[in-house]
Amino acid sequence: MSGTITAPYLRECFEYQPDGRLVWKERPLSHFVSAHSHGFVNKRQVGRTAGRLNTSGYVVVTVTRDSVPKKLLASRVIWCMHRGEWPREQIDHINRIRTDNRIENLRDVSPAVNSSNKTHTYQKKDRLIGAYKGRNGRGFRSQIMLHGKALHLGVFETALEAHAAFVSATETMRGEGQEYAGKFLKAHGVA
Repeated sequence: MSGTITAPYLRECFEYQPDGRLVWKERPLSHFVSAHSHGFVNKRQVGRTAGRLNTSGYVVVTVTRDSVPKKLLASRVIWCMHRGEWPREQIDHINRIRTDNRIENLRDVSPAVNSSNKTHTYQKKDRLIGAYKGRNGRGFRSQIMLHGKALHLGVFETALEAHAAFVSATETMRGEGQEYAGKFLKAHGVA
């Protein structure tokens, strides 16, 4: 992942702060094409917070290796610096705050788990999320998708009750991540 950019290289570039920020370190001459750029860039950047927000609200840093600049998500850089390898899948911000890159707030998860850790809006068009009219027009059923499988959560008298079941199931799965998802699937005879 990320070409020749390795954890040791990143550790030469950045110092990780406990609040999740990356701060530029004085980098060795080998990171630059000339002594002039080495002196110029280090003079301007050392001690400064690295990165900018991208259009999606994530912190992005630009790292140059072999004269090729590469934009990287700060969350992935922090993961690599701490774990010694790039994440295998996607980095999820557990508390859903995209700028909170503290290592304890990051986890390497599948796209399915990451997409389940989104803030659900209360309503979708003219209905509550997770609430569907029951068959024969009676009651409201609720279901949730997990690993591409629809899991039936029950039939409820009101749309609000069905929505509450959906929100509860979503929060439970979000809190436990992949380990819980596997147990949830087995318990419901899906896995």
